[in-house]
Amino acid sequence: MRITKEQIKQMNKLKEKGLSMKEIAKKMKLVYSTVQYHLSSKQKENAKKRAREYSKNNWKNRDKNKAKKYQKYYQSKKYNEDEEFREKVKKRNRDYQRERYNKIKHSYLNQNGFSDTHSKHSQS
Repeated sequence: MRITKEQIKQMNKLKEKGLSMKEIAKKMKLVYSTVQYHLSSKQKENAKKRAREYSKNNWKNRDKNKAKKYQKYYQSKKYNEDEEFREKVKKRNRDYQRERYNKIKHSYLNQNGFSDTHSKHSQS
């Protein structure tokens, strides 16, 4: 629910009469923070500042997500159309999986007191 100009005028009149913000909120059946926002210039300034920050950060994330989606689309299109690119990706994935498996294997053997004499790590 939006606050009308008449309600803001009424809030100001009640404030001039000496009522506290809590009393104004109770009398007008509004939330305290709404009354505080409209009667306190500092509160309004801080709220606008937070809104600008949120908006700025939200747009940054939105642009990042858009770039990621485009990159994903481009790579999948290239993967489907370019045989050479597809083979490079497959090789990179196999190498990564092999390296990961060897790290896990080596870690497991070391934790259980076995020496891995055939691994690259112990040869160097």
